[in-house]
Amino acid sequence: MGAIRSYEKITKPCETCGATVTRTRSGFRGHVYCTHACYTSSKAHAETTRATNLRLRPNAVVETACAHCGKAHTRPKSKVTSRNYCSKACQHAYMRGQGLEQMTSGGYIKVYVGFDYPGATKTGHIMQHRKVMQDMIGRALIGAENVHHINGVKHDNRPENLELWSSSQPSGQRVEEKVKWAREMLALYGDLFPE
Repeated sequence: MGAIRSYEKITKPCETCGATVTRTRSGFRGHVYCTHACYTSSKAHAETTRATNLRLRPNAVVETACAHCGKAHTRPKSKVTSRNYCSKACQHAYMRGQGLEQMTSGGYIKVYVGFDYPGATKTGHIMQHRKVMQDMIGRALIGAENVHHINGVKHDNRPENLELWSSSQPSGQRVEEKVKWAREMLALYGDLFPE
């Protein structure tokens, strides 16, 4: 049986992507990664970084519970708030479940409904009076429709205080165009206001 030589070439799989890594026997120490990118995306790197940060700044990172799922996770102490989330998905799920409301500078109330809600903005919000009206009529509002507050109070979004208004009008004054427009209006609103 011969002696083990440190300069002999051996092959091992990368722990992250599985690619083969060939090095001298002395080139393998502990974990095996084919590239620096594979190392930085590994669990070992995350654990090493976390341990180093805790050792150098023991009070910089704290453990907190996710406000939505309750899962414990660590985050920088400077970023701990009254509600902390383990992921963006949990944050959006919590906000949607709570129906969180915010007052706008114009005096209206906007509510978080999620990105897939009809009429929602890019941030997942919708004005509460529009949501209430959509729930009342059973469909999303169209471009020519807006919601009017009867008493003029912009944050009073009770169904009885809201009216559906439309800025739609015929493009010309020909009788044929007005009749066509009237038929479109009846098709759209006839069920809402039966005779």
